[in-house]
Amino acid sequence: PPVALVQSAAPVFGPGLATQPAGATLLRENLGVSDMATRAIANRLSSLELQVVVQRRIANGTLDEEILDDHPLAVLLASPHPDFTRAQLLRLTGQYLVTLGSAFWLKTGNGLRVPARLTPLYPHKLVPIVSRDVIQGYMLTDEDGAQIDIAADEIIAFRLPDPENIFCGEGYLAPNATA
Repeated sequence: PPVALVQSAAPVFGPGLATQPAGATLLRENLGVSDMATRAIANRLSSLELQVVVQRRIANGTLDEEILDDHPLAVLLASPHPDFTRAQLLRLTGQYLVTLGSAFWLKTGNGLRVPARLTPLYPHKLVPIVSRDVIQGYMLTDEDGAQIDIAADEIIAFRLPDPENIFCGEGYLAPNATA
């Protein structure tokens, strides 16, 4: 049966000793120089203009690229959510990725299996469900403590794999975290 990976409730910190502290702790304690660096990276990421590009082979060694500004993915990335702009979505992604080692977007469809909305999720509230070394889905714990199963294909995952827990992320702050 699928097993949800969880992080230890009372981790021991330090490289090679255990997984990183809880995500809420890392986000709350990201202060000083590390916070400035994290914000600089997240702000730079938020300034990127995402494009959908198709490549066509014209001849051996020659590719032609076309920017598809009216492609459904380009339209979605330009306006991903009613409450978050593209820049805000990318900024949160950068902040989470650098701090926690992972970031997730929930794809919400339009009823025709075409994504119509991208919602950022708190990475520390989403746990991968792994079976036979493949992520089958995710378990999301909402603000009320209820657990919701989400299919793997409904999530876009960005992850810096934790060497000790390869299906979870490890941010740059985790190895330096203190109790």
